[in-house]
Amino acid sequence: MFEKILIASELNVNMKKVIEPLEGLKILGTKTCLILQCIKPQELNTDYKDMVVGWYHETLNNERLILENMGFQVDSHMGEGILKHEINEIAKNEEVSLIVVGSEATTALGEVIWGGAAHEIIHHLVKPVLQIRVDPSISLPKPIGLLDHLLFPTDFSESANLAFETLLDMATHDIRTVTLAHVSDFEEKVPLAKEILQGMKEKLVNKGVTNVRTVVGVGNPTKELLTIIKLEEISLVVMSTQGHGLIEELFLGSVSHNVARHSQASVLLIPARL
Repeated sequence: MFEKILIASELNVNMKKVIEPLEGLKILGTKTCLILQCIKPQELNTDYKDMVVGWYHETLNNERLILENMGFQVDSHMGEGILKHEINEIAKNEEVSLIVVGSEATTALGEVIWGGAAHEIIHHLVKPVLQIRVDPSISLPKPIGLLDHLLFPTDFSESANLAFETLLDMATHDIRTVTLAHVSDFEEKVPLAKEILQGMKEKLVNKGVTNVRTVVGVGNPTKELLTIIKLEEISLVVMSTQGHGLIEELFLGSVSHNVARHSQASVLLIPARL
């Protein structure tokens, strides 16, 4: 379903850690990877231009080798400009089905700093975006694969329902464990939420998912979801980037951005219209 993906390559991100989990995408049909690097104009206007260009070429070749050893067909593009400004246009021109971006960096206190290409791309989606979380401050009890345990938060909006269709497509590709979650501001909305999630669970089971759990919480959506991600050892969060809840006034868009900013798990964000 994500046959051709575009990988945003940044020198300030540990790209080896971004690329390694992508092998898990092969079960979703990924065959071709396009790596995009952009050299900033100011980097070409220095006495060290040749060294900088050589550095970019070296890192690009290393990334190609890792992906080719995984069995992917790999193309690359090195352009001049600001990556976060160029990537959406290239994604449309190259007709990719998914953009991959890495996100890493912590303060001395362990607070995640969210910026660079990840921040800009997620706020201006033209394609689904997979943010691979690379954070050396996070130590999980055991290694987990990208698709080992998926979390799907929903506010039952139209855009969330469209994102659920993507999850159903993923479910046909040997996805084993999914947690469906809804966080409500009001206790009285819980029974309806549980009923709707049960119907969603049945659809996933019919697609072949063997382990589906539903969770309904009451409280702050971002806080509750981040707790679920940590306690359940979620490997990937799949969610829409915008929406207005049908059974409560919850903007899923702001929640999705907060989850992308703070989650220890990787996040797949689905735009409202593909």
